[in-house]
Amino acid sequence: MDQGGEKLSALGKELNIPPMTLCTWKKKKQHIQENATLSTVQTPHGRRKRSRGSKSPELEHALLIWFCDMRSQTPPVKIDHKMVMVHADL
Repeated sequence: MDQGGEKLSALGKELNIPPMTLCTWKKKKQHIQENATLSTVQTPHGRRKRSRGSKSPELEHALLIWFCDMRSQTPPVKIDHKMVMVHADL
């Protein structure tokens, strides 16, 4: 039950994480690492955010293209949720 010569309970106290949580993470290490690489995206600020699969990838792609076109106009078109809903036909 030790992590590099240090007990998990001591490590948990240091990191303010319950020892059982550390045990679970250690036990599921490979599963956590696989899912972390599949379900996160890098943002421009370097923070990771969770990314979920889309139910309508074609719709999202079409909306992204439309959104980029609207934002590239001079002056940029202000887009609100009603405008997006109309273009998404929802």
